[in-house]
Amino acid sequence: MLENHSAEQWNLLANRLLLAYVRRRLGEDDPHAWGRFCREPYARPHAHASSQQAGATRIAVGYKNAFAEDMAERDTYPTQADVREYWNECMRRAEADILVYLAAS
Repeated sequence: MLENHSAEQWNLLANRLLLAYVRRRLGEDDPHAWGRFCREPYARPHAHASSQQAGATRIAVGYKNAFAEDMAERDTYPTQADVREYWNECMRRAEADILVYLAAS
């Protein structure tokens, strides 16, 4: 965990957490959870994201950024359990917003 709570360090941690989350969520759980692919996923090595996936990613990044900002603005340094709990809550809220977004698109 981080030794102090500078905004830059929280941003770096949030980036790593989001990368791990996306790899697990879309790589292991359900590749279509954030929308359909623009092309068939196995047609090319790097299928392009659809507008649904791009929109869902913007939502997740917004929550990632809010997480980093909230952590950096805390008066006290949170425990690792607090960080994990808050991160999980941010991703739960992001997923709920993504479902609403996908239903409307």
